[in-house]
Amino acid sequence: MLEVSNLECRLSGRLVFQNLSFILGRKETIEIIGSNGSGKTTLLKALVGLIPETNGDIKYNGSILKSLFYSQCFYQGHLLAIKNSLTIFENLKLSFPEYLRTELVNDAIDKVGLISYANRPCADLSVGQFRKVAIAKLILCKRPLYLIDEPFTALDDSSISLVSNLIMDKKSNGSSFILTGHRGSDLADKTLNLDEL
Repeated sequence: MLEVSNLECRLSGRLVFQNLSFILGRKETIEIIGSNGSGKTTLLKALVGLIPETNGDIKYNGSILKSLFYSQCFYQGHLLAIKNSLTIFENLKLSFPEYLRTELVNDAIDKVGLISYANRPCADLSVGQFRKVAIAKLILCKRPLYLIDEPFTALDDSSISLVSNLIMDKKSNGSSFILTGHRGSDLADKTLNLDEL
Protein backbone atom coordinates (compact mmCIF):
# COMPACT_ATOMS: atom_id res chain seq x y z
CA MET A 1 0.00 0.00 0.00
CA LEU A 2 2.70 2.50 1.00
CA GLU A 3 6.39 2.50 0.16
CA VAL A 4 8.65 5.25 1.48
CA SER A 5 12.18 5.39 0.05
CA ASN A 6 15.15 7.51 1.11
CA LEU A 7 13.02 10.14 2.80
CA GLU A 8 14.94 13.18 4.02
CA CYS A 9 13.44 16.03 6.01
CA ARG A 10 14.76 19.37 7.19
CA LEU A 11 13.19 21.91 9.54
CA SER A 12 14.49 25.47 9.22
CA GLY A 13 17.53 24.06 7.45
CA ARG A 14 18.28 21.50 10.18
CA LEU A 15 18.43 17.87 9.09
CA VAL A 16 15.90 15.84 11.11
CA PHE A 17 16.39 12.50 9.34
CA GLN A 18 17.65 11.07 6.06
CA ASN A 19 17.68 7.78 4.17
CA LEU A 20 14.44 6.75 5.92
CA SER A 21 12.69 3.86 4.14
CA PHE A 22 9.85 1.49 5.00
CA ILE A 23 7.05 -0.51 3.40
CA LEU A 24 3.53 -0.73 4.83
CA GLY A 25 1.20 -3.41 3.51
CA ARG A 26 -2.57 -3.55 3.62
CA LYS A 27 -3.93 -4.49 7.08
CA GLU A 28 -0.56 -3.68 8.70
CA THR A 29 0.46 -1.32 11.48
CA ILE A 30 3.88 0.25 11.69
CA GLU A 31 4.87 2.07 14.86
CA ILE A 32 7.38 4.88 14.58
CA ILE A 33 9.13 5.03 17.94
CA GLY A 34 11.90 7.14 19.42
CA SER A 35 12.85 9.64 22.06
CA ASN A 36 11.52 13.20 22.25
CA GLY A 37 12.87 15.19 19.31
CA SER A 38 13.78 12.12 17.25
CA GLY A 39 11.45 13.15 14.40
CA LYS A 40 8.27 11.08 14.91
CA THR A 41 5.85 13.98 14.50
CA THR A 42 7.99 15.47 11.75
CA LEU A 43 7.82 12.20 9.81
CA LEU A 44 4.02 12.12 9.87
CA LYS A 45 3.85 15.78 8.85
CA ALA A 46 6.30 15.15 6.03
CA LEU A 47 4.26 12.20 4.75
CA VAL A 48 1.06 14.25 4.59
CA GLY A 49 2.77 17.25 3.01
CA LEU A 50 2.78 19.69 5.93
CA ILE A 51 6.57 20.11 5.82
CA PRO A 52 7.91 21.41 2.50
CA GLU A 53 11.60 20.68 3.11
CA THR A 54 11.28 17.00 2.22
CA ASN A 55 13.04 14.82 -0.35
CA GLY A 56 12.61 11.16 -1.25
CA ASP A 57 9.95 8.97 -2.79
CA ILE A 58 6.46 8.19 -1.48
CA LYS A 59 4.61 5.51 -3.41
CA TYR A 60 0.95 4.98 -2.48
CA ASN A 61 -1.01 2.17 -4.12
CA GLY A 62 1.59 2.02 -6.89
CA SER A 63 1.66 5.75 -7.69
CA ILE A 64 4.55 8.05 -6.82
CA LEU A 65 3.32 11.09 -4.88
CA LYS A 66 4.96 14.19 -3.45
CA SER A 67 2.90 13.59 -0.30
CA LEU A 68 -0.24 11.83 0.92
CA PHE A 69 -2.12 15.15 1.12
CA TYR A 70 -4.67 14.33 -1.58
CA SER A 71 -4.88 10.61 -0.86
CA GLN A 72 -7.64 8.91 1.10
CA CYS A 73 -5.93 8.96 4.47
CA PHE A 74 -6.80 10.11 7.99
CA TYR A 75 -4.20 12.26 9.75
CA GLN A 76 -4.38 13.12 13.44
CA GLY A 77 -1.56 15.24 14.85
CA HIS A 78 -0.95 16.51 18.37
CA LEU A 79 -3.34 19.44 17.99
CA LEU A 80 -6.32 17.17 17.06
CA ALA A 81 -8.08 19.83 14.88
CA ILE A 82 -10.88 20.40 17.39
CA LYS A 83 -12.41 23.88 17.68
CA ASN A 84 -12.83 25.04 21.29
CA SER A 85 -15.81 27.27 20.51
CA LEU A 86 -17.82 24.46 18.90
CA THR A 87 -19.64 21.67 20.70
CA ILE A 88 -18.51 18.06 20.48
CA PHE A 89 -21.38 17.34 18.10
CA GLU A 90 -20.55 20.35 15.90
CA ASN A 91 -16.86 19.41 15.73
CA LEU A 92 -17.63 15.88 14.60
CA LYS A 93 -20.27 16.94 12.11
CA LEU A 94 -17.88 19.55 10.69
CA SER A 95 -15.17 16.92 10.26
CA PHE A 96 -17.36 14.65 8.13
CA PRO A 97 -20.19 16.83 6.75
CA GLU A 98 -20.70 14.88 3.56
CA TYR A 99 -22.29 11.71 4.86
CA LEU A 100 -22.83 11.60 8.63
CA ARG A 101 -26.30 11.32 10.02
CA THR A 102 -27.07 12.74 13.46
CA GLU A 103 -27.60 9.31 14.99
CA LEU A 104 -24.15 8.14 13.83
CA VAL A 105 -22.49 11.17 15.40
CA ASN A 106 -24.39 10.70 18.66
CA ASP A 107 -23.54 7.01 18.70
CA ALA A 108 -19.81 7.79 18.40
CA ILE A 109 -20.07 10.38 21.18
CA ASP A 110 -21.85 7.82 23.36
CA LYS A 111 -19.18 5.18 22.69
CA VAL A 112 -16.48 7.47 24.09
CA GLY A 113 -18.61 8.28 27.14
CA LEU A 114 -19.30 11.94 26.35
CA ILE A 115 -22.98 11.92 25.36
CA SER A 116 -23.92 14.11 28.33
CA TYR A 117 -21.37 16.68 27.04
CA ALA A 118 -22.40 16.50 23.38
CA ASN A 119 -23.77 20.04 23.25
CA ARG A 120 -21.13 21.71 25.39
CA PRO A 121 -18.29 23.75 23.90
CA CYS A 122 -15.08 21.75 23.69
CA ALA A 123 -13.35 24.53 25.66
CA ASP A 124 -15.11 23.10 28.74
CA LEU A 125 -13.52 19.66 28.37
CA SER A 126 -10.56 18.20 30.24
CA VAL A 127 -7.47 17.09 28.33
CA GLY A 128 -8.62 13.45 28.49
CA GLN A 129 -12.13 14.34 27.29
CA PHE A 130 -10.62 16.36 24.46
CA ARG A 131 -8.70 13.26 23.40
CA LYS A 132 -11.95 11.27 23.52
CA VAL A 133 -13.45 13.63 20.93
CA ALA A 134 -10.52 12.63 18.70
CA ILE A 135 -11.39 8.96 19.34
CA ALA A 136 -14.95 9.70 18.21
CA LYS A 137 -13.47 11.06 14.96
CA LEU A 138 -11.60 7.79 14.56
CA ILE A 139 -14.84 5.85 15.11
CA LEU A 140 -16.64 7.85 12.41
CA CYS A 141 -13.86 7.91 9.82
CA LYS A 142 -13.51 5.19 7.19
CA ARG A 143 -10.18 5.40 5.35
CA PRO A 144 -7.69 2.88 3.97
CA LEU A 145 -4.75 4.57 5.74
CA TYR A 146 -4.54 6.23 9.16
CA LEU A 147 -1.61 8.30 10.45
CA ILE A 148 -1.96 9.00 14.17
CA ASP A 149 0.57 10.82 16.33
CA GLU A 150 0.79 9.29 19.83
CA PRO A 151 -2.76 7.90 19.92
CA PHE A 152 -2.66 6.85 23.61
CA THR A 153 -1.47 10.13 25.16
CA ALA A 154 -3.61 11.36 28.10
CA LEU A 155 -6.06 8.44 27.87
CA ASP A 156 -7.39 6.32 30.70
CA ASP A 157 -7.28 2.52 30.54
CA SER A 158 -10.77 2.11 29.09
CA SER A 159 -10.04 4.63 26.32
CA ILE A 160 -6.73 2.93 25.51
CA SER A 161 -8.63 -0.33 25.15
CA LEU A 162 -11.24 1.35 22.93
CA VAL A 163 -8.57 2.81 20.61
CA SER A 164 -6.74 -0.53 20.44
CA ASN A 165 -9.95 -2.35 19.52
CA LEU A 166 -10.82 0.29 16.91
CA ILE A 167 -7.44 -0.12 15.26
CA MET A 168 -7.78 -3.92 15.20
CA ASP A 169 -11.33 -3.70 13.80
CA LYS A 170 -10.32 -1.26 11.07
CA LYS A 171 -7.32 -3.42 10.17
CA SER A 172 -9.57 -6.47 9.84
CA ASN A 173 -11.61 -4.44 7.34
CA GLY A 174 -8.55 -3.67 5.23
CA SER A 175 -7.08 -0.47 6.70
CA SER A 176 -3.43 0.20 7.57
CA PHE A 177 -1.94 2.37 10.31
CA ILE A 178 1.14 4.45 10.99
CA LEU A 179 1.35 5.24 14.71
CA THR A 180 3.97 7.07 16.74
CA GLY A 181 5.03 6.57 20.34
CA HIS A 182 7.96 6.28 22.70
CA ARG A 183 7.89 2.47 22.77
CA GLY A 184 6.38 -0.34 20.72
CA SER A 185 3.06 -2.01 21.52
CA ASP A 186 1.20 -5.22 20.76
CA LEU A 187 -0.54 -3.44 17.87
CA ALA A 188 2.61 -3.21 15.75
CA ASP A 189 3.32 -5.53 12.86
CA LYS A 190 6.50 -3.53 12.26
CA THR A 191 8.53 -1.03 14.28
CA LEU A 192 10.79 1.73 13.01
CA ASN A 193 13.04 3.21 15.70
CA LEU A 194 14.18 6.70 14.71
CA ASP A 195 16.83 6.68 17.44
CA GLU A 196 18.62 3.96 15.47
CA LEU A 197 18.87 5.87 12.17
